[in-house]
Amino acid sequence: MSGYIDFHIHALGIREYIKSNPKLRECIKKIFYLNTSPQPIKVLFKQMEQANVEKGVLISLDATRVFNCNLPGNDIVYELVRNYPSKFIGIGSVDPLKPDVMSELEKIYSKYEFKGVFLSPAYQGFNPLSENVSKIYEYLQDHNMMLIIQLGMIWYHKVSLKWNNPLIIDDVARSYRNLKIIITHMAWPWIEDLYTVMFRNRNVYAIVSGVFTGTPEEHLRTILIEGYRRRITERFICHRLLFGSEFPRMEIWKMSKAIENSNLSEYAKRRILRDNALELLSN
Repeated sequence: MSGYIDFHIHALGIREYIKSNPKLRECIKKIFYLNTSPQPIKVLFKQMEQANVEKGVLISLDATRVFNCNLPGNDIVYELVRNYPSKFIGIGSVDPLKPDVMSELEKIYSKYEFKGVFLSPAYQGFNPLSENVSKIYEYLQDHNMMLIIQLGMIWYHKVSLKWNNPLIIDDVARSYRNLKIIITHMAWPWIEDLYTVMFRNRNVYAIVSGVFTGTPEEHLRTILIEGYRRRITERFICHRLLFGSEFPRMEIWKMSKAIENSNLSEYAKRRILRDNALELLSN
């Protein structure tokens, strides 16, 4: 199989950027509970090589209104993509409740030329069904950009999970049929609710990132294989599942190996590790 595509990499903990922005390290610790030492960019490249990852999708999170933190910020993601275009694809972030949200969205599209936008109802403190957010969905759909949305479990205990059940996205997916919506972490622990939304809406995808249930192998078995879940994966949703490591929280090679060593069919593995991402990114 040709090189994989990692659809969930946070551009965090990179020494070259921590040096010039010391506050970033404190934000990483405070919000993401990541205490690992900053590493040079070459460590990320090595991780990708070990995991047979051809391209990584870099995600930013605008948490400035709630936490006064950018993780790491659209500018840093843009610089990484510009410096290493063969390695990275950029996903920016906007805060739906900021007054300048539409101008920042236009910047993400016109200047940065990112493929989409990342939102987190928990970390950004907004209701995905509010009127403020609908204009973002409309813009993304009109400009053929994807939405990556963080749902399910969040480690940081001071934020609310009340808008993190994937059922809330059913209304969005039905209203914006041409908007590609990608849910992180398989929305664990609400796996059955995610299945329901994916069954009803062909424009909803999910990233298999996260290790909430143990090791990468245990995590993959829990969300994709155990009990009836293998039938669901193989027969119905493997065309809309995406590989993601959530680096630096988890080593990339551990997540890719967990999929490689699973008892999913070779066809399903290929769809998850590469083919689905290629189709999404080529549209």
